[in-house]
Amino acid sequence: MWTYSTINNNMNKSELKKLSKIELEKLGRTKGVELDRRFNKKTLIEQLTGLFTKKPTVTTPVESAKPVKTTNITISLPTLEDKKAKLRNLNF
Repeated sequence: MWTYSTINNNMNKSELKKLSKIELEKLGRTKGVELDRRFNKKTLIEQLTGLFTKKPTVTTPVESAKPVKTTNITISLPTLEDKKAKLRNLNF
């Protein structure tokens, strides 16, 4: 049986082969992955191996932010006086 301290270390294929399919599924859940036990054990181990070999990458918002293209738009809205003048022209 594996423990939480084991999860923090990198597990290799031989260590994963010692686990049952149910234990592999539980281990996947701790990593945020839902494994399908209908697959064979070899497939489950391949999916989990990728999780343990990848190093987490941390990016700050400044590094990941893309420059934003800005466009100035000028909109002229009719004033109250313009609306009154338009109504006078309609002869109400």
